[in-house]
Amino acid sequence: RVMTAPVTHSATAWGRIARTRMARAIEEGNAAGARAMLAKGLVALAIVAVAFFAVLWLVWPMVERWILGDRYPGIGAIGAVWALYACLTIQSTAVSFYFQAAERFRELSKASWTTAIAAISLVCLLSLDVPLATAAWAMVVGEAIGLAWMAWMMRQRDRIKSK
Repeated sequence: RVMTAPVTHSATAWGRIARTRMARAIEEGNAAGARAMLAKGLVALAIVAVAFFAVLWLVWPMVERWILGDRYPGIGAIGAVWALYACLTIQSTAVSFYFQAAERFRELSKASWTTAIAAISLVCLLSLDVPLATAAWAMVVGEAIGLAWMAWMMRQRDRIKSK
C-alpha cells in the first residue's frame, strides 16, 4: 500500500486547491461550475492514477527482483488490489472535497461512516482462516460502497433541484 501513496496524495493536493474554488463557485450560485470542476478533477486524477500504476506495473519485475526478492511471494497481486483501492480512494477524496465545498457535511459524514463500517465488517473476516489479501479487498469494497453512496446523494440532490 505504501507504493500507492503518491496517487492518494495527489487527490489531497488537488482537493486543497479545488475545494476553495468549488466553494466560491457554489457561493456565487454556480453549482454547475463547481460540478464541472469536480468532473475535470475526477478525470485528471484518474489519468494520474493510470499513468502512475502503468509505470509501477512496468517496473514491478525489477522491484521484485532487486528489492523484495523471494521474501514476499504473491505480493504483486496484493499490490494490484491496493492500486484498485487507491483508484477508488482518489475518486472518493475528490467527491468529498466537493461535499465540503457545498457544506454538505452531514451527508459526507454518513458516507464516511458507511465506508468505515463496511470495511471494518469485512476486515473482521481476517479472524477466520482467509487469505491476507482479504483485508485489501475489504477496503476496496468499503471504498466502493462509500463512493457509490456519495454519487447517489449527488444525483438525488440534483434530481430534487431540477423538479
